[in-house]
Amino acid sequence: MSRLSLLSVLSVLLATPAMAAGPAVRTIPSEGQQAVKFSVQDSDPAHYTINLQKLANMSVDQKAKTYALYKTASVPARCGDFTKSDISYQKPDKYHRIFDLSHRPEVLTALNDYGCVVIRNKPKLPPARY
Repeated sequence: MSRLSLLSVLSVLLATPAMAAGPAVRTIPSEGQQAVKFSVQDSDPAHYTINLQKLANMSVDQKAKTYALYKTASVPARCGDFTKSDISYQKPDKYHRIFDLSHRPEVLTALNDYGCVVIRNKPKLPPARY
């Protein structure tokens, strides 16, 4: 392949969005969602663990329909929208949640890109034992 056509192919590939990246993450405003600040305890996607024990969470409405889970200093204006997805998690204790995101790379992408995701509340989740 000539050098000119190789450069042409490379420029087209670099200008074209990667197909492997998957669909773009849909976002929604964080306003109107129950904001919940968290810190990451384990970033392994198979057992992504967050800690909710933050002073900012003292007045969280436990019965809210949706939560805007955020890891940034303040709630971002927009968050990844996973309100129509079933994001399962375990509740081993009062302040920790464990997610299996090994098959949900779009959730990790949203957390990295926006610092926030909106998920539905799971009110029927068995309560943690304290």
